[in-house]
Amino acid sequence: MPLEPDKLTMQARKRFNIAKQASGPWRDKAKEEYKFVAGHQWSDVDKQHLEKHKRPMITFNLIAPNIKAITGMEQGNRHELKYLPREKSEIDGFAASIYNQTSKCVFDRNDNEFRESQALRDMTICGMGWTGMSYDFDDDPEGMVQTPCIDPILKYWDPASKEPNLVDRRYDFTLVKMDVEHFKFLFPKTKIQRSLRVFESDIEDEWEDNVEIETRPDHYEGGDDSTKGIFASDGLIAVLQYNYFSYEDVYTVANLEGQTAEMGTVALDRMIGEGAVSDFTVNKKKRYYKAFFTGDSLIEDPQENADPNSFTDHCVTGEFDRTGNSWFGVVRAMMDPQLWANKLFSTLLHIINSNSRGGFFYRSGAFKNKNKALKDWSAGDMGIELEGRGPISDWIQERTPMPLPTALHELMMYAAGIIPRVSGFNMELLGLAGKDQPGVRENMRKQAGMTILAPFFDSLRRYRKIKGRTLLHFMREYVGVKRMARLVDDDTREKMDVITMPGVEKFDVLVDQSPHSPNQKATNFAMLLELGQTNPDVMTNFLDIVIEQSPLEQSIIRKFQERFAQAQQPDPQVEAAKQAELRKTISEDVKNEMQALLDEQKAITESGKPDLEQDKLDLQADDQVMNLAQTAMQMSQKTQEKNNE
Repeated sequence: MPLEPDKLTMQARKRFNIAKQASGPWRDKAKEEYKFVAGHQWSDVDKQHLEKHKRPMITFNLIAPNIKAITGMEQGNRHELKYLPREKSEIDGFAASIYNQTSKCVFDRNDNEFRESQALRDMTICGMGWTGMSYDFDDDPEGMVQTPCIDPILKYWDPASKEPNLVDRRYDFTLVKMDVEHFKFLFPKTKIQRSLRVFESDIEDEWEDNVEIETRPDHYEGGDDSTKGIFASDGLIAVLQYNYFSYEDVYTVANLEGQTAEMGTVALDRMIGEGAVSDFTVNKKKRYYKAFFTGDSLIEDPQENADPNSFTDHCVTGEFDRTGNSWFGVVRAMMDPQLWANKLFSTLLHIINSNSRGGFFYRSGAFKNKNKALKDWSAGDMGIELEGRGPISDWIQERTPMPLPTALHELMMYAAGIIPRVSGFNMELLGLAGKDQPGVRENMRKQAGMTILAPFFDSLRRYRKIKGRTLLHFMREYVGVKRMARLVDDDTREKMDVITMPGVEKFDVLVDQSPHSPNQKATNFAMLLELGQTNPDVMTNFLDIVIEQSPLEQSIIRKFQERFAQAQQPDPQVEAAKQAELRKTISEDVKNEMQALLDEQKAITESGKPDLEQDKLDLQADDQVMNLAQTAMQMSQKTQEKNNE
């Protein structure tokens, strides 16, 4: 059972303050990393200094191409979940096929592939990417599985968690920006708390910079003009979602027939009262719950999680910073070189602009019109009128421009090339090599660069496996057998009852291996074509695999697969013609055999043997003819049955 409301509120307040304090430095760094990727790379102090001295503010965003390269590799090599049966049996095989077809339809409807790409992008930037899994009825009256993205800045997690993907966390929090009308719809009996704090923690800084505090009266509360806690002009409020688990007693019960099942205390008491229990054992098991808070108050009672056996918010993590007890992506290593390059180019441009005007010294009264002379000095085609007598050198002296550093070119090249070096990405991996080199060498350098990304894609693969196990529960409990039957093919639909059998949900979740080349699909296609060229006789055996791995559009691939399947099925008219020809051939063979036997018997008769002996031979010949005819008919029947199979 979940905790009592008072104990739950006390536990949530304590854990939230610990998580917020522990993740505070990471959160500040993550916001800065997002700004760097978007091109906002100058601090406020540097901006004020440059604007005050009228110096150029140069920004060469060299970080964004690295992020685009990683996300582009994932988008070009998207992998899908596949369920494999743990046991090699026909029942588990059919169940795995049902789950595979259903999961493909579910993820296609909710655009899951795009959400996972966004989670990977967040992970490469700040070190963490989050998606959730829920079942709602907003867009579909029958319900629909959703996998929304979650802003990592609005997540708070257990600081004691150290494993990748936070699989060992005890709890996590999500700060939700909820519309007032949506809040009223979800929690109609709860009064809106007007406070900028959740558990006495200021959360105003966690929102986006363009969010403003509401200034108009709140008409939902009878004209009360208090506006604290209401965000933006459309009326957004802060709601904190608390995800956690608690250990509960689970009873493994054996009935009178010897079958075992797990159940809770209420179900056990009922079965004991009915006398249907012979023996039971007690174990501890995790049970997952969620609760919502606004201000300092608990919103209604805690609810059982959509999947009571696991968290439904899934995290993909980057590399672990043990010192800071946080996770980071590829941007952190590139921030200092990027900032240094920007300042170098800005300083260089300022030097060039200053020296191009040819600064000088002059005495008072040297110009006829001082303001006009200072304005026209840098123009090469303007005449400047001087005042006074004597040689010009006595009245004005030109300043010699400062020469540029001799190693300026090397310094600029080093500043531009240091970012790929600290990130580990080579120019071939980014597609920016810009030099002539053999294609084989370039592909090898690209594959070598992929090893830098191996930890990130490995974390993404583990994230998908965890997500696949949660999806099993959603398909079984929420999608249901009837709806799943509409999503599978005709052959599988006849075996839908297998997923209701106990134990069939214990599958291995198989995710295709992480990409080890910039375009894994094109690499597979080239290898299959090469194999087909060396062995053309066996090409037809895996032609469907070649078509599936081809870099064609999905609509074209689908048409190829349909026609290939039709070609594999025999034509009924052709098969009927073959059977008729076979029967005709067999009949002619039998007729020829019979005629040969009759001719042989006639020859014996003409040789002058006695009539009685001839009658015996005739009877034997007739028996042989009948046996031969019967054997021929049996052979024809077996051949026809074999062709039908």
